[in-house]
Amino acid sequence: MPDPCDSRWNALFRSMELESLPPIDRALIENRRVLVTGAGGSIGSALVRQAASLAPRDLVLLEASEQGLFQLTQDLEAAYTAVLGSVCDEKLLRELFEFHRFDVVLHAAAFKHVPLLESQAFAAIANNALGTRALVRVAAEAGTPRFVLLSTDKAVEPVSMLGVSKRIAELVTLAAGFTVIRLGNVLASAGSVLPYFQQQLDRGEPLTVTHPEVSRYFVTLADAVHLLLLALGERPQLFVPQMGEPVLIREVAHRLLASISEPHPGIVYTGLRPGEKLNEILVAAKEMLAGRAGFPLRAVITPQPAPQQLSAALDALEAAVQERNLSQLLNGIRLLVPDYRPGEQIENLLAQQARTEVRA
Repeated sequence: MPDPCDSRWNALFRSMELESLPPIDRALIENRRVLVTGAGGSIGSALVRQAASLAPRDLVLLEASEQGLFQLTQDLEAAYTAVLGSVCDEKLLRELFEFHRFDVVLHAAAFKHVPLLESQAFAAIANNALGTRALVRVAAEAGTPRFVLLSTDKAVEPVSMLGVSKRIAELVTLAAGFTVIRLGNVLASAGSVLPYFQQQLDRGEPLTVTHPEVSRYFVTLADAVHLLLLALGERPQLFVPQMGEPVLIREVAHRLLASISEPHPGIVYTGLRPGEKLNEILVAAKEMLAGRAGFPLRAVITPQPAPQQLSAALDALEAAVQERNLSQLLNGIRLLVPDYRPGEQIENLLAQQARTEVRA
């Protein structure tokens, strides 16, 4: 079977590739001091390799996973500085910015697994939202000229803790005058559907799809990196790529099964998982699109809270995380994402915490 990241796999999904992307402006990276967060992840490592090919003056790789950072540095030929640490460590961030004086920050660090984060609300908010707050604050105070946050379509009208945490990260980044780009599912990234299907095929198991009508926007890893670097060169705002129609996951499974010759059990439908939507969208009903003809990115005009409201809500979230108070956390979330309604798993955890407090 093909490796999820090799050309044979991507050839199966050529229809998902974006066409005629304009070239990246080399001057954005060349001779610049660049920080990549989440450098050991699928997208982060691809960003690192692309940035390294553009001859930065200084390339710093920030990664919380020791194994991820180790694997990345094994075959990286360019000069780099590897830093094992988290965006939540503001003291570390200040040391890095003071020493390196970054020109460019590419922020790809995030927890991203939807069902898992439904039971890990404090970690999701701490890492994705408050970690972004710390990074943005330090970058803004240091006068960093260019900063891009990698966001997700799950931040649009979010129903999951992942989506909520990334929506708050968007608001924090935009409030500082930095750039956000929202992408759909990245083909063959760690934890995405394609490697998952690959593992099932290797074990001779049925391909599991949550629902016959579940669909997602897809973008190749190479296109994701290219789009992020295109956004880096634009005036800071929120961007979404100009993409085609979302793809039914069952069609992905059917196309994969059609590419193999050996017998296979087929497809099994398992039901939507906690925090999952049937269909994702790239732009919310309350948002407006803008953009120029022929350019692969479109600007999104999105509602933003007043600075004082944003700061107060983030302070409330920090206190809730420190105290591990789920009710307080949800109240803080609603200050910034008022339409969010927690799913069944979050509600169960809230009831469990309430019972524990009564017994105490």
